Amino acid sequence: MSSQRQVFVKILIRRLLTGLTVLTLFTVGAPAASCAISAAEVARGVEGKYASLQDLSADFRQESRIVSLGRTRIKSGTMRFEKPGKMRWDYDAPEPQTLVSDGTTLWYFRPGQNQVVIRDLGRAFTNRTPLLFLFGEGSLAEEFTWEEEDLSGSGDGTYTLAMRPRRETPDLVALTLEVRAGDFSIGATVLEDAFGNVTRLEFSGEEENRGLQDEIFQFEVPPGAEVIRP
Repeated sequence: MSSQRQVFVKILIRRLLTGLTVLTLFTVGAPAASCAISAAEVARGVEGKYASLQDLSADFRQESRIVSLGRTRIKSGTMRFEKPGKMRWDYDAPEPQTLVSDGTTLWYFRPGQNQVVIRDLGRAFTNRTPLLFLFGEGSLAEEFTWEEEDLSGSGDGTYTLAMRPRRETPDLVALTLEVRAGDFSIGATVLEDAFGNVTRLEFSGEEENRGLQDEIFQFEVPPGAEVIRP
């Protein structure tokens, strides 16, 4: 594989893993919000919140600190998820890009380069933990550890749950969820990899259970586009 394609694939994996962390959810049982609750209760609250969702749409702002480049990159756009395993990320700024999964196949399209990466979703990255939640399986306690302590909501009504995966990989060594105390929805995720790169993903304008159309999670390769199958 050429060096250009290797870089392209690495970008794809980082995008996918960052996107999937928002799906660290999908189980049962939410406690009522309070001023101070245990980390375990916050985790159960998050699971209970998202277990009831079939689909989710939101705007996002992504801020990535890349150590090797010594700078921060900021991107924004819209995202949509649907169980089981479907998602679509449309990046609007600073350049248009699209990441689409129909639950089986993953497409990553950069119109500026007229390139499309096509991969089997299950082989797109080395860390399977986010996939468990993408397909509605697993639980936070089974996949992550955290300090057993009481969490007090911040001034903006947010609980911060800092976690580490039980099976670390270079792509994921730490994950922090910023959880809204009112309904246990995720306001932001912070992902750190083994190289010290940190990506913060903030969500706003969420819409739940809208009944998204299947066409949203399908992708047709544009005529003349270069197709890369790593």
